[in-house]
This record gives sequence, C-alpha cells and structure tokens, in this order.
Amino acid sequence: MRHRVLLVREWNAGMPGGCCGGASAGIGAEGGAREAPASVRAEVHAMAAVYLALRRRWSGDEVEITVADPRNMVWLLPTVWRDGRRRGLSRRQAWHQTRRVARNAVVVDGEVVFTGTPPHPAEAVAIVGAALARG
Repeated sequence: MRHRVLLVREWNAGMPGGCCGGASAGIGAEGGAREAPASVRAEVHAMAAVYLALRRRWSGDEVEITVADPRNMVWLLPTVWRDGRRRGLSRRQAWHQTRRVARNAVVVDGEVVFTGTPPHPAEAVAIVGAALARG
C-alpha cells in the first residue's frame, strides 16, 4: 500500500477574494492576486524545504506527497478522514485527526503527526519515518 503524506500550507499568492479567500483577501490594486504576507511566505518556504527533504527520502512509488492549502477544507477534511479509516483508525480517532488539521500540519495516512511552526527538514523526515513505521 502506498502511503500519503499531506503537507498543509498556504499558497504563496493570496486568494482572489470571494467565498474562499474572503472579500478582497488577496486582491491587489490591479484586481489580480497579490503576494502573501512575509510571515506566510517564510512558512511556505520552510514547508517547501520539508517537501524536498521528504521527496529525497521516499520515492513517489513509496509515498505520495500532497500539498494542500488549509482553506481547502472541502477536500482536506474528507481526505484526512478517509486516509485515517484506511489506516485502521476508528471513526472517533479519524474524527479527532480531522479536528487537528491546521496550517503547517504534516499528516501521514490520516494521522496528524505535526502542527505549528514548520519543522526542520531533517526533523520532518524523522517524524514521518516514525509515523510510517507505526502504520
């Protein structure tokens, strides 16, 4: 069975407003999407380093790595739920994991193994490796 790792991080550019991005949340002066704030860009770059470290460690045949925006809850929460159930989590455990999903989360087969400030790439590899060994 191929494993799935989800990296939950915001996109580098703001959203173009409306229901998903909030009214004018990411609209620049010309009406196009504007760049995200510096603090978000720093997290985006840190999560990119995590992605690259994970990709160097595991091939696409072993681990599918998916990057998802935390605002995409319509896709993200059911995916975490299904991955957790496929892994063998009870309904209650899978529900608990969906409630833990947040920005900068690392999710392995439906288990949220990290949230908060993006981890150092080597730390992320160790965290994901331990979660894969448990699963």
